[in-house]
Amino acid sequence: MAMFLQVKEKLEHQEYSMLPIHPHPYEDELLSSWMIRLSFSNGYLPHTFYSKVLLYKQSIWNVDIDRHQPEGLLELLEKQSGQSIEKLKRLTLNNYLGYLFDSVTINGNSRWIMPLGIYHREHKRPGLQFCPRCLEEKIYYRRHWRLSLFAMCERHDCVLYDKCPRCLSLIMFHRIGTGKKKSLFPVFGVEVCYNCFFNFKEAPSIVHDDFESGLIDNYIELITNFKANRWAVPGYSLPCSISFYSGLYFIVSAVLGRRGHLARVRIKRELGVDLLFVEEMKDWSLDYLDCHKRIKVLTFVSWVIQDWPTRFVRFCTKTGITRSSFSDHINELPFWLYEVINTELELRPYIPTQTEMVCAGEYIKKRIFLL
Repeated sequence: MAMFLQVKEKLEHQEYSMLPIHPHPYEDELLSSWMIRLSFSNGYLPHTFYSKVLLYKQSIWNVDIDRHQPEGLLELLEKQSGQSIEKLKRLTLNNYLGYLFDSVTINGNSRWIMPLGIYHREHKRPGLQFCPRCLEEKIYYRRHWRLSLFAMCERHDCVLYDKCPRCLSLIMFHRIGTGKKKSLFPVFGVEVCYNCFFNFKEAPSIVHDDFESGLIDNYIELITNFKANRWAVPGYSLPCSISFYSGLYFIVSAVLGRRGHLARVRIKRELGVDLLFVEEMKDWSLDYLDCHKRIKVLTFVSWVIQDWPTRFVRFCTKTGITRSSFSDHINELPFWLYEVINTELELRPYIPTQTEMVCAGEYIKKRIFLL
């Protein structure tokens, strides 16, 4: 407590050229996680710290700062913390550019990124997750916990949480302490629920239903490879990771889409993976699903790409998934997926163009004349 008071006194009298306490970012930490730790370590709640102490006047918490940083924020953080802008940028979701996706939208949703649904500094969607065992090891939020590709922790073999297990509030560590008694401040940390103060490290590990069957092994391998900068369609060589992950996303979209009903029925019957919850949903995007639903979808897609393309073609043929199931994105498909869909799933009869018919007629005339 005495340390906090000393820090506050220096800050309030501007007796510093750099913040007295500036913790280093951890490996794979989210920018927002580090920013909250920065304010807490200096003895302030986030809103007061950035607006009254660092005198940053633009809004921070009403935008997804892990995806888009307001003007001048990173420059201010560099000056006050000693962390370079380049290092701070590596804490953002933009660091996945060129690996997982080729663009990140400022407004609207981006593929593989779970939206927060920000409205007046509050989150309306479960866009952030945590593993309680990881928090036990080190208290910070991992950058890959914002990705819909991750629904479980491959290190601890447990399903991630996207809500407080006690009160079911969404994870909003920037609101910790808001409206609470200041005397409680020293006990706050990013590992507690902003609403009920439940310590997320105390949450029990949840083992997924399919873990014993071994079906989930392919998914564990998928996310393990992602973190190790490896990717592969089994039996098929790909030159870049974006091609691989965009293909996975389009397969998921086809199975979850309006033409995927028979596929979902067969998946439940043959694999025991229930995706029929989609029938009652208006939005089929993977990025909007909770952890327990996403893990089922990702378990299936990591299974269906095994023995490429044999298993995929056999599955599509039996369940009525054709080229038309991918028609909404046909021009965006990576070559490894487009090639199979165009050759193996094309059921439309071929109709020659007028130019082709004219050329064929001219060829026949020439052949008859030569005879």
